[in-house]
Amino acid sequence: MVHQAKLLYLMYGPVCEEAILWDLLSYTTPASLGQAIRYQHDLAEAIQIMYARTSDWTEDDVLSIVDELTSVAESDWLAENLASLLLFCGNTITVKYMGSRAINGRMHELGNLVASFSVVITKFGYSTSWLIDVMQQVLEIMDNAKDRLSFLSHISSTFKEVLTEVADSGDVCFVSNVRLCLQIANEIRSSCLCWTHR
Repeated sequence: MVHQAKLLYLMYGPVCEEAILWDLLSYTTPASLGQAIRYQHDLAEAIQIMYARTSDWTEDDVLSIVDELTSVAESDWLAENLASLLLFCGNTITVKYMGSRAINGRMHELGNLVASFSVVITKFGYSTSWLIDVMQQVLEIMDNAKDRLSFLSHISSTFKEVLTEVADSGDVCFVSNVRLCLQIANEIRSSCLCWTHR
């Protein structure tokens, strides 16, 4: 899948003056929705097409390509860039991706991803209902209450880490975004807490 991911990035990844920006998404995040669309929307559309072509690609193939795609450069993409790519890929692929992580016990990674989704939807002006819906679908995939509680606990821990970083940086503009992210976290917690005991 490594070669397919590189080819996909070569064809649809961000470019500048005909040069492929292989490591751009590993060290910077888009400043606006327009920039994110310019860098990632074509990649997301290609992934959606692959996912829809079930005769050529299995669900696991597509998820593996997303994994490989986010590590085509020397270092992995920033979590916020993965979140915006998945946002552009839509609910189905996002839930499958996160569900795969949940089934494999990668709760810390999921916690980081949810926090990154919160930043992305706040920055791009998306509704929190999208994230809550995705979270509820991921919780449905989990077999037991212990896994669900672990997932929610990792989300909480990640938000605490983000708050500590922001407090240490003193970035006033980012503080208002963090407040919105905290509102999202509270909405997620209240909306998803009932799922932990099912």
